Amino acid sequence: MSDVPDIEFGDTEPEDAWDPGDSFPVLVDNLFRRLAILDGDSSRQTRQSLLDIIEHRLARYRRLRERYDERDKLRIDQLVEDLDYLRNR
Repeated sequence: MSDVPDIEFGDTEPEDAWDPGDSFPVLVDNLFRRLAILDGDSSRQTRQSLLDIIEHRLARYRRLRERYDERDKLRIDQLVEDLDYLRNR
């Protein structure tokens, strides 16, 4: 008898399932979820990482906000508010 535990792979843990036909965002989210599991904090770590990515992308629009029309300014403002809401949740 071996000391190595039986390991079952497959769809028993959906985050480990990899389908190359999935969209790019789904594949990236999958990577984040698997890393979060390894980090031992599957929910908070993934959310924080994704919020950091959103904040990084949003920073450019915040800096250049005055160059946009009123609709896009509102869109930027709403993104800032929504991101802040999610960070403090």
